[in-house]
Amino acid sequence: MLKIINDPIPFVIKAFEKLFPKLSANIQFVNDLEGAGRTMLSDDGGTLLIDISVNIPISALPEILSHELAHVAAPNNEHDKEWETSFDIIFNRAIKLYSQDYNNFKE
Repeated sequence: MLKIINDPIPFVIKAFEKLFPKLSANIQFVNDLEGAGRTMLSDDGGTLLIDISVNIPISALPEILSHELAHVAAPNNEHDKEWETSFDIIFNRAIKLYSQDYNNFKE
């Protein structure tokens, strides 16, 4: 069996889903994005769509994805206190989940 032991994406998604179980969004990686990421309404007008640039380093991915998911958690706010709180709890929970899983794998 193969397992990527340091893939950050599932941990960020799991953190978000535990913190905000009723919220949802679609995530896609895109080639032609200016900047690292963006969150917007999708073509159906209801589901939020997160675009993540394929050009960012993988080491930045947890922070960028947490940043965009914070916009899903605080959709009426740009980068205010509610958004900042959402970002902090998503990002910190993801790091905690990642650390626990990685330490379990090493044992």
